[in-house]
Amino acid sequence: MPYQVLADTVLVVHFAVIVFVVGGLVAVVTGNRLGWRWVNGRGFRLAHLGAIAFVAAQAWLGALCPLTALESWLRVQAGAAGYNKS
Repeated sequence: MPYQVLADTVLVVHFAVIVFVVGGLVAVVTGNRLGWRWVNGRGFRLAHLGAIAFVAAQAWLGALCPLTALESWLRVQAGAAGYNKS
């Protein structure tokens, strides 16, 4: 599989993680108002909390996101320019 396709796949996964972190909060607030039971499920809440904690720890430590680093490496392997920042 070409590196460019893998880099694009990582980009899509990264976008999905961002949507989960941001959209998860919106889903919890909206879902509790509309009576959606799944937004209070233990699995969803723990996954969402874990994702928020991971992103917060990265920001606090000033670390580069592992998905950004992987995507950048794949793009360099494909012959394109990589990233230095998240």
